[in-house]
Amino acid sequence: MRHTIHLDTPVVPMDPLLLVWTAVRRETSSGEVLGQGERIDVMQALRAVTIDAAWQVFQEDNRGSIAPGKFADLVVLSGDPLANPDVLRDIVVDKTLIGGVVFFDRDDRV
Repeated sequence: MRHTIHLDTPVVPMDPLLLVWTAVRRETSSGEVLGQGERIDVMQALRAVTIDAAWQVFQEDNRGSIAPGKFADLVVLSGDPLANPDVLRDIVVDKTLIGGVVFFDRDDRV
């Protein structure tokens, strides 16, 4: 079954990697695991905020994954989100491309 996960922005900050970490770790602010059996793996969480989210809004043909003919919207991360689920929330976005054009580059910040 496909599922998606979302943020209630502007109630909470837009932070997709924190959202992924939350779905994977399911830890409360005190560090207690909430619903051990509800945890999902990193790849499932990444799919839930990318291709499956695009599918939910009938946009999987033009977004949600990297493929010829799709919008070239993507991010370059400071680390590998699959390497260690414990540090997902510490990974930062180094670069953002929208339509194949660099929109944000951490190295160009003042």
